[in-house]
Amino acid sequence: MIDVYDKDGSLLMVNDHWEEVLGWTAAEMREQSSPPDLVFSDPEAQQSGKSFVEDTPDEWQDLQLQTKSGQSIHTTWTTVRLPDDRRVEIGLDITNRKAYEDALRDQRDRFETLFENLPTPVVHGQLQRNGHDSVTIRDVNTAFEEVFGHDAEHIQGEALDDLIVPSGKEEAALELNQQVMAHGTLETEVERITADGPRIFRLQAALREKSRGAMEAYAIYSDITERKDMEEKLRSREELLRSITQNISDGIFRSTPDHGLVYANQAYVDMFGYESAEELYDIDSVDMYADPEERERLIEIENEEGKIDAVEVEFQRKDESTFVGLLSSTVVRDENGTPRYYDGAVTDITERKRREQELQAAKEDAEEANRLKSALLTNMSHEIRTPLTSIIGFAEAIGEAISCSAEADEMTDSSALASESAADVRQFATLIERSGQRLLETLNSVLDLSKLEAGSMRLELQSVDAAQEVKETVELFERRAAEKDVAMDADIPDTPLWTRADRGALGRILHNLLSNAVKFTGPGGSVVARCYGDSEAVTLAIEDTGVGIDPDFLPNLFNAFEQESTGHDRNHEGSGLGMAVTKRLVDRMDGAIEVDTEPDEGTCFTIELPAASPPA
Repeated sequence: MIDVYDKDGSLLMVNDHWEEVLGWTAAEMREQSSPPDLVFSDPEAQQSGKSFVEDTPDEWQDLQLQTKSGQSIHTTWTTVRLPDDRRVEIGLDITNRKAYEDALRDQRDRFETLFENLPTPVVHGQLQRNGHDSVTIRDVNTAFEEVFGHDAEHIQGEALDDLIVPSGKEEAALELNQQVMAHGTLETEVERITADGPRIFRLQAALREKSRGAMEAYAIYSDITERKDMEEKLRSREELLRSITQNISDGIFRSTPDHGLVYANQAYVDMFGYESAEELYDIDSVDMYADPEERERLIEIENEEGKIDAVEVEFQRKDESTFVGLLSSTVVRDENGTPRYYDGAVTDITERKRREQELQAAKEDAEEANRLKSALLTNMSHEIRTPLTSIIGFAEAIGEAISCSAEADEMTDSSALASESAADVRQFATLIERSGQRLLETLNSVLDLSKLEAGSMRLELQSVDAAQEVKETVELFERRAAEKDVAMDADIPDTPLWTRADRGALGRILHNLLSNAVKFTGPGGSVVARCYGDSEAVTLAIEDTGVGIDPDFLPNLFNAFEQESTGHDRNHEGSGLGMAVTKRLVDRMDGAIEVDTEPDEGTCFTIELPAASPPA
């Protein structure tokens, strides 16, 4: 565009392009009172135009003009002064260029905003082909400064790899730079040194060729350390789960309603006798059950209850042999509650079932042997006790007869020899009686224990006067105690103490306890039998001043055939059955027995039995 003004500032002419661009003709411009003002879009533009006219600059100056149609355009102008003071103005329409520049500026602004505000570190650098193929830093964003701990101003011009590549990995970094140059882009995982130490990043790099062959590089570092750690943990868990499922002895499986088995571990494959899991996947799951209807029943239960737990199922192998397994399974449903698949396990319990059957058979054999033993002991006791009772009776009769004969002889002044012979016979008779009584007590204990163990001893629980039972039993042992110079006493009330017990069992208990008390109490000692009670319980106490019991032996006190001293050197006679029988009889009568003892001081057995009302 060209226009010409005279020295007075009057418009002389405009060229065709001027008229074409601005829409005004020279004649139209001259008709206006202020022709130049027509082409300026606003007062600010008018002021710029005025300065341009007055200053007549030698350089190009941008002016914003307005066309006749009212459109605002961007132009640039320069002025030439002619010798006759005419002024020639030359202008160019730069509207499109300005739009392009504005677009570039907007794009640059957006890029810079994005560059600075990206949450991931970004590097803008120059790729140097200096034999080392390194990237020289031109700029880094704020995230790079924060993550890697380097100030942007201080690292401009530095080699990027020298700042963040770990020691010993320089060659790997150089290879990455070469790959970027060769392909223009790169995406890979790298380890880099940050302000917090080594981290794993996803590196995305790209090149851009600028003027004169210069290569501009951009690199984005996305921290994936946590993700990599999680992936490693997941991988380790998957390996662990795979190892467990492949090495566990239980068969692990997954099946779906539509496709049957979709997973089976090796134990499951072996358990059913197939060559591979794939072979299992091709068969109908119904064929794996000895009873196909049982499978349908189990599926119904699982769908209804959500799982089945340790159910014994008879399965069928490939060769049609069967085995018993424990089946546990859980149904997994989708968001609509429809079963998606079933996860479960099968444990082959064939061997366990065999052992259980053997144990059951052994238990039955042992119970039968125990029954036979008790029967044998019962029969033996009866067979021995009957003649033994006769022996004792005869011994007593002999003793009484000899005593009578001796008295008669003494009255008739018989010889001293006859008297001495009678004394010997009387001593033998006494020994026979004592030995017989000892053997009878042993057999009675064996018989009682066998009955108790076999459950054949019947007790008739009724109201029994405990005081009277204590009195009568003490009277039975007074002679034996006197022979050992042991004082025996009964501390009982004058009125009855009624307890709920079996009369014979209570007598047996008192007999055993008083027998032991006299046996283990030395000359000069004492034995006291006490009886007292209230409305709830009756208590019997047998206390002696004998040798006492070793505390270490107390846990075994009520075990059958166990004694504190054993073998040929034991201090006292006995079968070791009395306390066992006593304890079992007390238990059978809903009572309790306790022992309080002190070695060389004595022992006190206390029995508590339920109280009872007087008999009707």
